[in-house]
Amino acid sequence: MSFFNDYSIPWHPSWVAQMWSTSGSVSSIPLSAGFVSCTVGLSFYAKFRMLAMAPAVTAVVLLAIPAWSYLAALCRAVRSTGTGHRGGASAPGQAHVGSVWSTYTTAWLVLAYLIYPSVSRQVVRVLDCSERVDGVRYIESDLREQCGTSTHTLHVVVGLAVVAVFCFGFPAVVGWSLKRRYDRDTLHSDATRRQFLFMYEGYTDKWCWWVRLLSRPV
Repeated sequence: MSFFNDYSIPWHPSWVAQMWSTSGSVSSIPLSAGFVSCTVGLSFYAKFRMLAMAPAVTAVVLLAIPAWSYLAALCRAVRSTGTGHRGGASAPGQAHVGSVWSTYTTAWLVLAYLIYPSVSRQVVRVLDCSERVDGVRYIESDLREQCGTSTHTLHVVVGLAVVAVFCFGFPAVVGWSLKRRYDRDTLHSDATRRQFLFMYEGYTDKWCWWVRLLSRPV
């Protein structure tokens, strides 16, 4: 809307207000109600299950990285011997395996960091119920769904588990890892920078772990 200032045109106030309200509505659409959700028509609980499972699903899917790398290294070792695996080909070394798992960990940390707001927001919504209307409470984010039903109770239990394990556990583990590396004076080592640089860059070394521990849950 800043292009309005570039022209000396007497824009009508009501037209400008309408444009601003439209722009605000579009820019405030959350990720969970984006193109996929609107197109597929996911229900509240379907979106809840999709986002609640996202951290575990990404961790499993990313296992393709170490699996592929290990098999590729093993095949190279077999070909290099010229006698096949039974003829004495050695498995990939410990250094190679460690490097692969480091890549896997970094990839999952990045994805977990990106999906953290959406997952946290969705799982908390299942706990937010309205005031009683004719004796019935409804989920504030979707007033079609009643609170207190067996389906709602089941999703509340799952939501509390996700909150404890991922919403609080993820930043706690990252904060603990950064604190341990700071205490060992390895915060700026190559291995730490490859895995955690995007999490603590811009913060002071002494308190980067504490800021990371609190910033995501807040």
